[in-house]
Amino acid sequence: MNNPSNIPVLSSQQQTPRVMAIATKIPAHAKTSFAVDGTGSQRAVSNGSLRIVQGINDHLRKKVQQNTCSVFRCGDQDFNEPIVPLLQDGAPGEAETAVAQIDFAGGEDAAETHLQNFADILEMLPTAGPTERVAFIALTTGPSKPLRSGETPRELGEAFRQHNIVVCVAGEDCPLIREFVDAIGADGFFFQISNDPDDSELKRVADRIGASIVSSISTARKTMPAITAQ
Repeated sequence: MNNPSNIPVLSSQQQTPRVMAIATKIPAHAKTSFAVDGTGSQRAVSNGSLRIVQGINDHLRKKVQQNTCSVFRCGDQDFNEPIVPLLQDGAPGEAETAVAQIDFAGGEDAAETHLQNFADILEMLPTAGPTERVAFIALTTGPSKPLRSGETPRELGEAFRQHNIVVCVAGEDCPLIREFVDAIGADGFFFQISNDPDDSELKRVADRIGASIVSSISTARKTMPAITAQ
């Protein structure tokens, strides 16, 4: 084709320069607390608990700028098995090491004091500052007993919601735990998991929990104060 105006003609490759997409992390700090059922009933899926924690941490590593972890070993308080803090504000790798070292034993009946453990841990969870988000992840086995105080699961869920905490529970289906999670609203998530999960199920649960936390962080950032440059 003639070009009477003498304007240079660019090739199609020159006219459409390639732009490389760069994945950016949410400029937020996730404070994740793992409550792991350490009773004997959890022994069959003890490796699964570790795999889920690893998967969640891997997901958050790719999505948020910072993630610090706490780990609590939970037992059945009806059998003098107290909550044991294993890690406070540590690195994700330290959280995985703590979970790997849990001795899964105890618990003399089918139901556990899951909700009571949640209520007690709530008193130990950190407060979120600007650009921070607190996430509580509970890995359970078996149904939960009622709260000792007579407080309903809904009332406990509302307490977590008032503290602006993202809650993810993975375990067997339990009406009391469902009621607790439902009361939290948009930041409450329940993920049913089998007694003998395979690798694909563990990955699916870990990915869904990680995505739920990231989604809640993204939503919360709309109301988070921006960091002021020093």
